[in-house]
Amino acid sequence: MDLGLGFDQAAIGMALVGLDGGFQRVNRALCELLGRSERELLVLTIDDLAEPGEVPALADLGRAAAEQPGGQASFQVERTCRRADGARLELLISAAVLRDPQGRPLGFFGQVQDLTERNRAERELRASEQRLRSVIANAPIVLSVYDRDGICTFSEGRAFERLGITPSERVGRSYVELRGDLREAAADFQRLLAGEELSAKRPVGDLVFDVHYRPLLDPAGAVVGAISVAVDVTDLERVERDRRHLLGQLITAQEEERRRLAGDLHDDAIQSLTAARMHLSVLHHQLERVGGVPEGVAAALAHARDNLEQGLAAARTFLFDLRPPLLDSAGLEPALRQQLARLAERTSCKTEVIWLLDERLDADLETVAFRVVQEALANVARHADATTVWVQAERDGSDVVLQVADDGVGFDPPAARERAAATGHLGLRSMAERIQTAGGSLEITSEPGGGTRVVLRLPA
Repeated sequence: MDLGLGFDQAAIGMALVGLDGGFQRVNRALCELLGRSERELLVLTIDDLAEPGEVPALADLGRAAAEQPGGQASFQVERTCRRADGARLELLISAAVLRDPQGRPLGFFGQVQDLTERNRAERELRASEQRLRSVIANAPIVLSVYDRDGICTFSEGRAFERLGITPSERVGRSYVELRGDLREAAADFQRLLAGEELSAKRPVGDLVFDVHYRPLLDPAGAVVGAISVAVDVTDLERVERDRRHLLGQLITAQEEERRRLAGDLHDDAIQSLTAARMHLSVLHHQLERVGGVPEGVAAALAHARDNLEQGLAAARTFLFDLRPPLLDSAGLEPALRQQLARLAERTSCKTEVIWLLDERLDADLETVAFRVVQEALANVARHADATTVWVQAERDGSDVVLQVADDGVGFDPPAARERAAATGHLGLRSMAERIQTAGGSLEITSEPGGGTRVVLRLPA
């Protein structure tokens, strides 16, 4: 049989095999695959190359030859063998029976493909999938997959154990049903199919789960469903609540101590300094009445009076920083207006207050808001080089929103946080912790040359 150049130069291994399984003709690709010369192969049978314990390939050839005469019997079978250098090969053998004009079998035409690397990759992939499944199945999370109809097709993990829900009980149920909030879940799933990612903390009874949803993409990038990862953060939330509670107690204790110190300072030190200043004035007038004040005594009295005035001014500033009396007596708005007036005196910048609140806030919220605005204004005085500073307060639904904005030099917030952490200056961090304790949020936006805006949001 003349097979021509197509046989000899084919990229895939080819062979003509007799009915006894002996090689009658082989091409170069098969020789290279098996690591043997044409002369070596032509004195072997295909079973000579098989590994011990393999089902003989001759049995498959025999079954093919026994097919109905004249038939076009062919088959494929996977076998392993050894190269001449001992390397193990996994081969796919495709064989067709060759017959004479009367339909009698003459031999076989075979093609041989090397599946070694493909099979190795598939085994590694399966092993990797098994490891991944094992990790997910034993991890404190739940990984779920949904098709485009929102039906859960896969779910693994232990995060819902405390709810008494097994992953297998989730499979086959819909995203909307599993979410529970029917009104919002359908809309959220459509957002996922549109390519959005969603995150939420979901309380379930006494437990809290942090859930992240993202679209599931096929290799072409089309959305074919969604993936969710739920993590049981109940213990973390409990620790965070305890931390906030302790921080709140600490802040309350600090404010009480400030209030006590301010009262003591006002009742003792400031009153004593004021009385001493009055006594100096009385002494000065008495000396003038009995014959005048000697020059040296007058200078000493003036020096003492100046020192008392400076001491009183410093004490009043310290008193205001500790706990401005207006905050307790009149409320947040007058205290902040007084704070802005002091800023204007120190920096000569223009200040403006836009107050759109009709009533006073809870005393603790007023304290939190005052301290945060106080810190923001202190930063303006130290760093901003601003010409105008605005403070605005307004309602936004059930929240109170306070803004402090300036037209100063601005800064880079991430870089500022790094510098603060490195130098121990915790003003911004202190502001954020105070607000978190009160259940609020803080947003700081700025850029070099673009001014700064601090937005404080508190639940009223």
